[in-house]
Amino acid sequence: MHPEQDVHGHIVTDGAYRTSVPGVLALGDAVNHFRLKHVANAESRVVRHNVLHPQDVRTLPNVVAPHAVSTHPQIASVGLTEQEARRRGIDFLVSVRDYADTAYGWALEDTTSFVRLLASPDARMLLGVHIVGPQAATLIQPLIQAMSLGLTVDRIGHDVRVHPPGSDGGRRAGAAGALVSR
Repeated sequence: MHPEQDVHGHIVTDGAYRTSVPGVLALGDAVNHFRLKHVANAESRVVRHNVLHPQDVRTLPNVVAPHAVSTHPQIASVGLTEQEARRRGIDFLVSVRDYADTAYGWALEDTTSFVRLLASPDARMLLGVHIVGPQAATLIQPLIQAMSLGLTVDRIGHDVRVHPPGSDGGRRAGAAGALVSR
């Protein structure tokens, strides 16, 4: 018996990583397109627990799978792109800000880096974040957390942060403030 597969060839699982074959669980690249070791690590903890404790099944809530490229400048992204949102018929607001709009970017005299944010117009939830510039992989972290926690752009835009390099990227360069004013 072979487990059911989706149109991309991934094994179909339920929230507890159980396949259509009784007693068979699957995780990682076999079940999703993320191809991110950190996601597979989290899945493996859930699968291990579910194998050892079938009476107390766990799931992995709200997987937000970011990626980053360690180039110069760095590139970091999480969630939907504008093209993906359009293809899926999802309405969105978009806001783009230059690094120079933040204290960090201004201090760097950065004229080429930017942050692009997509949010739902009704619930005002983050749908995607895309950053190109110095420390992009660091700057995106609070926005990944915001997406995981389901924070609105209104909430993110009004947060106050301490100032390690680039920490205001999520608030000002991240363009949440521009979405708040809409």
